[in-house]
Amino acid sequence: MKGLKVMAIMLCFLFVGAISALADVGVSGTVTKEKTVDVEEIINIKKNVSVDVTLDVEGEKAAEAHAVLNQSQRGNFACENCAEKTSGVFGSILNNMGIVNLNQATGNMANQSNMLSAAVDNGNGEPPAEGYGFAHAQTSVGQVMKGNTIDSIQILYRDAVITGSINTNTGVVMVNQSVGNISNQGNVLTLGVSLSGLVALAEADLGQAIAGNSFREFDTTKTATISGSINENMGVVEVNQSAGVLGNQLNAVNISASVYGM
Repeated sequence: MKGLKVMAIMLCFLFVGAISALADVGVSGTVTKEKTVDVEEIINIKKNVSVDVTLDVEGEKAAEAHAVLNQSQRGNFACENCAEKTSGVFGSILNNMGIVNLNQATGNMANQSNMLSAAVDNGNGEPPAEGYGFAHAQTSVGQVMKGNTIDSIQILYRDAVITGSINTNTGVVMVNQSVGNISNQGNVLTLGVSLSGLVALAEADLGQAIAGNSFREFDTTKTATISGSINENMGVVEVNQSAGVLGNQLNAVNISASVYGM
C-alpha cells in the first residue's frame, strides 16, 4: 500500500514536469550598440622628371626653311561716299592638287600675301640616304596698321562672299579676300623635312599691331559670307576674309620633321 502511494506521487511529479515542458516561453531584451569610425587618408605624390639629352654627332645633311613676311599700312587716308564694293569667289578653287594661292582685294589699301617656304633633304639618291640629318623651319611675320584714317558715309553694301569654293583640294591652299578698307592679310607655310634624319627644330615669331588709327562710318552695311565652301580638303588650307575696316589677319603653319630610319 505504501508502495502504491509512492508510485502515485512520482507519477504526479512526472505529469507536472511534462506540462512545464510544453509551456510557451517569451524572451525580450534590449541591445545598445555604439560604433565610431574615423578614417584619415593623406596621399602625397611627388614626381620629378629630368631629361638631359646630349647629341654628339656630326651632321651629314640638313633641311633649312625660312619664311619672313612684313606688311605695313601707315598714314593712309580713305574718304568714301556711296562707294559700294563686292568681292566674290564663286564655284572656284575646286579639285586642285599641289599648291594654290589666291588674293582678292576690292579696296582700299590692303596688303595681301601668300608664302610657302619648303626644304626637304633626302641625301644623295633614292631611297633617302641614311645618316644624321637636321631639319629646321623658321617663320617670322610682322603686320602693322598705324596712323590711318577712314571716313565712310552712305555705303549701301560692301560684301565679301565665298560660295561653293575651296572644296576637294589636295595639298596647300591659301586664300585672302578683302573688300575694304585698310587691312593686312597673310598666309604662310614653312616646312623643313629631313628624311632618315635625327633632329627637328621649329620656330615661329608672329607680331601684329593696330595703333593710332581712326575711322568714322555712317549708314554703312557690310557682309562677310562663306557658304558651301572649304569642304573635303586634304592637306593645309588657309583662308582670310575681311569686309572692313581696319584689321590684321594671318594664317601661319610652321612644320619641322625629321624621320629617322626610312
